[in-house]
Amino acid sequence: VGEVCMLSPQERTASVHAKEKAKLLYIDAQHFLRDVAGKDPNALQISHNVALTLSERLKKANAIVASLSKDKLAAML
Repeated sequence: VGEVCMLSPQERTASVHAKEKAKLLYIDAQHFLRDVAGKDPNALQISHNVALTLSERLKKANAIVASLSKDKLAAML
């Protein structure tokens, strides 16, 4: 949660509530970007995982838009 904020200075786009006790990791964006630039293996793995997650979200969003566009076009015909 909040992975977009690590890459772009903006407010969080989501929030969560834990059903059970949980341990969370806070990653400061400025330090994270410094670690990525320094090729820290952990930061690179995190950035890779974030890129995969955002890519999947974009694919789903594109599919939804395409579906809505097709439905709208079909309704016009």
